[in-house]
Amino acid sequence: MNTIDYFEFHHFPEYKKLYLWCAFGLILGVLGLKYLAIYFVPLAIYLIYVTATTSIILYTQTCKYRGYFLYPERFIRFFKIYKKELPLLSFDNVATLGEQNSHVIKTNKH
Repeated sequence: MNTIDYFEFHHFPEYKKLYLWCAFGLILGVLGLKYLAIYFVPLAIYLIYVTATTSIILYTQTCKYRGYFLYPERFIRFFKIYKKELPLLSFDNVATLGEQNSHVIKTNKH
């Protein structure tokens, strides 16, 4: 995992309750696809996307700093409250920074 782009977070008190809301949202979205008018289908698809992404984030306990495509920013801010603190100079961070800077050095050589 790239700790420069992603952060890990701890379980929080409402963790299981949020999981249940995600399951309820997934069911509601799928039923919405089946029974709602064509005008509400994009809303149902968006609900499925947000609840599925939230479920994946809760399961893996990792989240992107910059967020996900069309994912609510307030959810990312909520997960940042419970972020695990990692040392900046750990081996993975130093290796990642070295890889990111290596292409700059290579492109400067003509």
